[in-house]
Amino acid sequence: MIWIKKQTINPEVTDYYLEIIGEAYKRLGEDVRYFKTWKECTANKSDIIVVTRYKEVLKMIFERRRYVYWVQGILTEENFALYHSHMREVFYDFIEKILIKNTCSKSRFFVMVSNRMKRHYEDKYHISIKNCYVMPCNNDAIHEESFRFPGKYDTEVFCYAGGLNVWQCIDETLSIYKKIEEKKKNTKLLLLVKDRKLAVEMIEKHKIKNYEIDFVPVDQLPEKLKEAKYGFIVREDLELNRVATPTKLMTYMGNGVIPILSDCLEGLLENIESSEYVVKLKDLNNLETIFNMMDKKVDPERILQEYQNVYTEHYDSETHISRMMKVLPKR
Repeated sequence: MIWIKKQTINPEVTDYYLEIIGEAYKRLGEDVRYFKTWKECTANKSDIIVVTRYKEVLKMIFERRRYVYWVQGILTEENFALYHSHMREVFYDFIEKILIKNTCSKSRFFVMVSNRMKRHYEDKYHISIKNCYVMPCNNDAIHEESFRFPGKYDTEVFCYAGGLNVWQCIDETLSIYKKIEEKKKNTKLLLLVKDRKLAVEMIEKHKIKNYEIDFVPVDQLPEKLKEAKYGFIVREDLELNRVATPTKLMTYMGNGVIPILSDCLEGLLENIESSEYVVKLKDLNNLETIFNMMDKKVDPERILQEYQNVYTEHYDSETHISRMMKVLPKR
């Protein structure tokens, strides 16, 4: 039997991926059970348990269990980014080393979000990870109608959808757009954010002239994004960002929005490196790659085909289910 531990915090974020793993096991003929509390789990030693949190992995190790560890982020670096504590950094380094080295055994398995994350752990702990499947984060699909929205690629609408947290580099994003607005005519910034008051304050700080602020639920994003041509994903050059695969990429590309992203986002770029309709930012003060894309004629059918290929190869759930069936540990 396969047991999958679902989360009570932000289940809408993790359930999608856990259910992909569960479906792969079901198609292998396994009996799959989902649970939220350990009291619900009556697994025996031959069963496989799918877990996502470091404390759960430690529990599996101490109980000598067979398990699949879905690694959502790099523990030590993310903790340091939050607390800036070197004592905590040493502690989590110790914990992480236990997690990674013990999961490398044949009876256990990793699911990671990028090859760059896998390389991070291999370099950090001087190991070779063989028992691993890579599944980047995603919460969207291809919406063909967004690509074919009349005038979409004839107008210069730049979009940002998300929060206004410091780590999301919204200040840097607005600074980039202001430079675009100063150099190019007829541009517009579409901000899809919840905190309208803070958004207005930041817009006024950067003296941005042409903008629209709105907020819609996730399932209504395609209706707004069909108007946008470009979408920002700006991040600070930190290791935790280098390994990450923010879902925002597929939110944009699934709606025909050309991503403008920091080149430190190596985990994302490994899946779209050869894409024609992608803008990489190496220097936030040098926007030539953006201006070059603005001067380019975009063919809606060509960009649709390119993004569909990226989706099918790297983000489609059916693709991952089929591939996982070949590599997941069996009972």
